[in-house]
Amino acid sequence: MVTRRKLRDTSLNELQASGRALEGAEWEEAAKVLVDRRRSRNGPPAEALARWRSTCDILELTLKAPAD
Repeated sequence: MVTRRKLRDTSLNELQASGRALEGAEWEEAAKVLVDRRRSRNGPPAEALARWRSTCDILELTLKAPAD
């Protein structure tokens, strides 16, 4: 996984992680948090959530410790 940090000091970081797809109530809870943080969201949160339900996966990432 590669992450990007914006703002004044731009950089890329690479790290290993495993992902677990959220479903059901877990997906709904995470989506409600994420929809409020989405800056480029068009329309009210309820409309975005309705679109996301049929098109988006939300994954919980667990970082893997680097091998020595």
